[in-house]
This record gives sequence, C-alpha cells and structure tokens, in this order.
Amino acid sequence: DTVRNIEPIRASLIQGNISQDQKWERQARKNILETYALLSSESMLNKNIDLVIWPEAAIPYLTPRRSLQTSFPVDFLKGQSYLIYGAATYATQGRKRNYYNSAFFSAPNGEHLGAYDKKRLVPFGEYVPFEKWIKGIVPAMAGNFSRGDKTFVFHHDKFHFSVIICYEVLFPELSIDMVNNGAEFFVNITNDAWFDVTSGPFQHAHIGRFRAIETRRSFLRAANTGITYWITPSGQIFDATRLFKSTTVIAKIYPSQEKTFYVHFPWLVPFLMLVIVIYGIFKNRQHG
Repeated sequence: DTVRNIEPIRASLIQGNISQDQKWERQARKNILETYALLSSESMLNKNIDLVIWPEAAIPYLTPRRSLQTSFPVDFLKGQSYLIYGAATYATQGRKRNYYNSAFFSAPNGEHLGAYDKKRLVPFGEYVPFEKWIKGIVPAMAGNFSRGDKTFVFHHDKFHFSVIICYEVLFPELSIDMVNNGAEFFVNITNDAWFDVTSGPFQHAHIGRFRAIETRRSFLRAANTGITYWITPSGQIFDATRLFKSTTVIAKIYPSQEKTFYVHFPWLVPFLMLVIVIYGIFKNRQHG
C-alpha cells in the first residue's frame, strides 16, 4: 500500500538492435544515433515519459569521461524527459589514457548530471587478469578497460537510482551496496549481441529477477539486441522483447525505500548454505 502512494516513474526502454559488425564503424555512426533518436521519439508519442534508457555502449564512438554535455542532439527528449545511455569513455592522466565502460545520466537539455563507471569488468573481455605477466605472452591483450572506483547512486529530483552495467548483474553484493547508498530502483543496460542466438541472452536476462526480489526494487533493463524488459519488486517480468529486433518497451515503476531482510543480512544465506554442506558431509561420513 505504501508503494502506491509514491509517484510512479514512466520509462521508455530502447532496443536499438545494432549489430556487432557495424557498431564501431565510422560510416555507421550517424545511422546508429538516428535509430536510437527515432525509436525514442516514437515511444514518447502521446505519452508522459520521465526517463528514456539506451543500452550499454549505445554511443558508437569514444566519449570524454568528463564531458558536461551529450555529444549528439537531444531534441527527441522534447525538453521534458531525462536520458540514461551507455558509452565507452576515456580519461587522460598524464601520458596515460584510461578507458571505461560508462553510463551517463543527462537532463532534457543534454546536460550531464552524473556518470557511473563499471566496477565489475568481464575477465578477458574488458580486462586481463594477471596482466603484468600475460601482457608479455599475449601482447594483443594489452588494451583493456579500467575499473570504476565507487558505487554510484544518481540523485536528482525524484530520481534516486543506480545503473548496473551488463555482467555486474551477477553480483548481489553490488546491488545491496547501491540500495544502502540510496538507490530506489535499478537500471540495467547491456549489449548481449555477442551471445548471438544461444541460451546466453535468456540466462543473462533472468538473473535480474534475483536482484529485484532480493532488494525489493523495480528493475529496468535495456539491451541492445534483447532481451529488454522491466521487473517488479516481486520478480514479475513484463514486456520481454524478442531477440534481434528494433523495438521499445514502456514501463511504469514505483521507487522503493524498503530495506529487506536480505539487504540487512546478506551474509546469512551463504552462511546457512555452508552449514548445510558441512552437515551433509558429516552425515555422509557417519553412514559411510
């Protein structure tokens, strides 16, 4: 009942369906941005949309990490909707350039209100474990992303949320940390195009249900090639899209400030599982 008294947030989730082959091609940049802008504009027709969400690395070129404004026109926001989008970014420190997998939150006029850099990177996909030693063996692996250094919660007006980028959805401790820092709902952006037509996109998509249920938070997911959807705090999935289709999803969610038993005591579940395993081993030896 408390949830119903909170002002809802209406979001447009954009599935651009940009192939891996053309994603970083210079000649495709204009078409990619136009695709996202057109889908966003169409999804907002005759609707009061608070938030437009584009997927992970939606911007088809490197973006300065500390940029204050979007590098593309935002007329499609019509001066009323906010935008979340993913971008590969860079920051220069002395002679070194660091690269990040980032998410920007921008105002209706394109002004950046904040950015989050992915903390949990994919091994061998976004960074090289034990790079100091492997670099000499496989020089091609030298270039990789840097980790974000903090858990970030965006706070602006009625928005209090965190962005979970792709693989980060696997880590419950990350979403718990976000809730403890004030996140009232989650935005998950991802690019699962590299999975192709396998069980991967489906398995990856359903992990979000656990994060929603554990924290009792609504979950908005925008995936480049699918599966895009939204989840209620009870784990119900709505409007799941088909793979490899350009489409949009309109979601209506309610922010929550509730802190579940699991958020307060996240260590209890693995502890109980450990106790059960030890008990099982002990009983097995007794019977043996």
